Amino acid sequence: MPACALEVELASRAKAKFIINPGAAINPGTSTLQRQAFVRVVKHVLGLFDLTLVDCWANLYRGEDDMKSMHHDNYQDRTPRATVTMGVSLGQARHFTFQNPVTKEEHSVVQENGDIFAFDEPFNNLFKHAVPPEDVGTAPGKRIAIIIWANEEEAGDFFESATCAACSQVPSQGTKARSVPDRSIDVFRLRSRGDVSVVHGWDV
Repeated sequence: MPACALEVELASRAKAKFIINPGAAINPGTSTLQRQAFVRVVKHVLGLFDLTLVDCWANLYRGEDDMKSMHHDNYQDRTPRATVTMGVSLGQARHFTFQNPVTKEEHSVVQENGDIFAFDEPFNNLFKHAVPPEDVGTAPGKRIAIIIWANEEEAGDFFESATCAACSQVPSQGTKARSVPDRSIDVFRLRSRGDVSVVHGWDV
């Protein structure tokens, strides 16, 4: 796929808000190599799922105390509207928890280095999600979570509907989106495909 326009846009996003700690901004301090790694991961994941980019960012969890409370993703905050959330986990393994807000029943999965989660808008409407704090001493390392909001529009171009002008200039590749349920929403591991090499350059 033509890289120039998309890479400029993603690198710009990476420079502006590459790493945020959930709940508090911290100094990104990103190197060119880190921004290139960010761009490669986002492009690779969008390609795996055949989706259109809406927005992307990265969260840093510095230790077991850093967490993200239960919430629904607010897709209304973006234009075009996102219909899918994906997350790539790098570094320390952490629990990713879903909650039925009516029954308060919860289910957790462990996100290890190289894991991806994905869910669509109906799932987001039904369930909240969170990254809870871990017990002291159980998750001492750092974790970067690359979050991608995307949509499933039937477009000839992954990036045709992106919010930025640069992404909209990427020529069409004739790729049609598939529905997320058809892809079986579940955790799978990039490392099992040998694809985790795309993240080299990060000091996690």
